[in-house]
Amino acid sequence: MEIRPITEDEWPDWEHSAARVFGEHSDPVMQAFIRSITEIERTLGAFQNGRVVGSATAHTFKLTVPGARVPFPFVDIVTVQPTHRRRGLLTRMMRQ
Repeated sequence: MEIRPITEDEWPDWEHSAARVFGEHSDPVMQAFIRSITEIERTLGAFQNGRVVGSATAHTFKLTVPGARVPFPFVDIVTVQPTHRRRGLLTRMMRQ
């Protein structure tokens, strides 16, 4: 099992895998929208034999604290395929 940031070329497979876990169908319009709000460099994929079996991403938001606005990560689109659950995969992704 390999956990690493995805590449731009892997984006369609990553999004399709995540959509499947949420019980949705990946379509070009939704894929384009999700890609437009996702920072590819902050997007992890868990791969087994070249297939995406897990996903996680973080969007940068601003948090207002006394005297400043600071960036913070909003973790989103966290998935593990049903065939790969209960193996610590999500824990490993979050530690990266």
